[in-house]
Order: sequence, then structure tokens, then C-alpha cells
Amino acid sequence: MKSDRNRADRSQRTPRGGAILLELKSAAFGYGKRPVISGVDLSVRTGDFLGIVGPNGAGKTTLLRGMIGQLKPLGGTVRFTPISGRKPVLGYVPQIQVLDPIFPVTAGEVIAMGAYPRLPRIRRMAQAERAFLAECLDQVGMKASGGRLFADLSAGQKQRVLIARALMTKPDLLLLDEPTSGVDQAAEAAVMRLLADLNSEGLAIVLICHEMDTIRDNVREVVWVNRGRIEQGSVDEMLSPGQIEEHFER
Repeated sequence: MKSDRNRADRSQRTPRGGAILLELKSAAFGYGKRPVISGVDLSVRTGDFLGIVGPNGAGKTTLLRGMIGQLKPLGGTVRFTPISGRKPVLGYVPQIQVLDPIFPVTAGEVIAMGAYPRLPRIRRMAQAERAFLAECLDQVGMKASGGRLFADLSAGQKQRVLIARALMTKPDLLLLDEPTSGVDQAAEAAVMRLLADLNSEGLAIVLICHEMDTIRDNVREVVWVNRGRIEQGSVDEMLSPGQIEEHFER
């Protein structure tokens, strides 16, 4: 029954067709002078929900780091389309977040880090910014938890706080690297419901996830990463049994 419902949901998802936010052409990314992934032709549009999948070590995180600018391209181009004369704002949720448990940082203080790029040098938050921080907490279902120590939160709660930190940047595009890794099933479901809601409100999302069912049930298009190359297509095409078998047997 669940699979039938998911197929029906996918059939009603909005097809691609929004304005391009980010475009990669023949791009290559790697470390030093050694490319890990190359020949990347990929675009992200407004309203997109792209899922990036592939075997361990295939280059998924390298691709995402190239998309957000942490890695400069070794070849090709990475181009952002201006929005109202400005570069699109990117929100990023990394795969691993380590905060020393002896450092008494609260959930609210972690989220406030997302506002730092637009704050004055002294990073003093005005009332409007504090109100927006409260909105971000509420949006991820953590309204009453801003004062709790980040170290005391569950894995699922920490992930939602990190998503709220990314939302605090006021992003046009949200990129997440394994946001449900290490959380229980209920927490994973809560995170994915949140992302689906954000996407339905117009936020473009790029998500790395190793859970094929999670990808199948939520994204609009799939990007396979394997042996330093990518393939992109519809959910049904890219996650067919034949495609999955082919990519994991290469």
C-alpha cells in the first residue's frame, strides 16, 4: 500500500521548469590536482528537489562541496544565476557536525551562526533577526528548545537544529549531506517531512542520502554518482531495479 501511495504522490510532483539557480558545465572537482568527479553537467532550478545517490566513495560529497564552493573546480565552470542582482544564497547542512560537548553552546546559538554573514562585525543581532531565529526554531519543530544545550539534544533534534541554522541564512537553495544519517526512523521521518514542506513552499533542495526508499518517496529527480561520473533522470528511471543493480555492481 505504501509503495502505491508513493507512486501516486510522485506523479503529482511539479515537473522541472523553474529558473536556473546553479549550473555546472563539464565541471571537475577533487583534491590537489586529482579529480574525484569530472564531466559534470548539472543544473539546479527553483523548486527542484534533487536526490544524489551512489556507492560509498563515489564522489557524492565531493560533488556537493563543489556545488557550494568549498572546492574550486579543476575544470569546467560553476555558474550562479543572479536573483534580483545578487548571487543566490546557499544553505548547507554538512554530513558530520562536531561541537565539543564541554563548550556550552545552545541550540539557539548554533542557529544564530547562520546569520553571521549578514550581521555587523560585532555580530549583535537586532530584534528582527532574533524574531527570525525564533521562526526558524518553530519551522523545524524546536520552538521551545532554543535555550537547550546542543550537546544534550538527540541526534534527530541536532539535525533539525542544523537545518534551522541553514534556514537562518535565508537560502534560495538548501544542500544537505546525509541529514538523516545516524538518526532513528521516527527522526528520519520528521526530517523528511520538514524538507518536503520546505520544498512545497518553493525552496530548492539538493539532498545526499543512502536510503533508496527515502529518496524514492521524496525527491523529484535523481543524480547517480559513480566512478567519477554522474547520470541524472526521473525517480522511476534512475531508481529502477536494473539501474540500482548496475551502479552497485560496477
